[in-house]
Amino acid sequence: MKYNLSRIRGKTAYTTQEISHLLKVNRKTIFRWFKEGLELLDTSKTPKLVMGNDLMLFLKAKREVKQVKLNWNEFYCLHCRKAVLAKRGSEKTDKTGKTIGSNNRSQEIISATCKECSGSVARLL
Repeated sequence: MKYNLSRIRGKTAYTTQEISHLLKVNRKTIFRWFKEGLELLDTSKTPKLVMGNDLMLFLKAKREVKQVKLNWNEFYCLHCRKAVLAKRGSEKTDKTGKTIGSNNRSQEIISATCKECSGSVARLL
């Protein structure tokens, strides 16, 4: 899940309840994050406090672990959960109807079939 990190202030200490309202997550999720390595300000005191900088660094690190870097000829398969090549001859390019960039280049989508599981894969250009 993507969290809006711009809402977190770096030099502010947050309670678990404040974090749950800020990021719209359950408090049990925050306690799971403590087990995964989110640092507390002081472990012996209640309420449990977390510095905003520590929270941002933890969430950024969590996000980077899940990201997969793709080469120009690879797709991300949701079934295989990894970068895969497409079956030869299955690629099909379509225009999305949107323009992107400062030079208003038209956006395209390449859809194909996964080489390993025969599921459908797609990639925006």
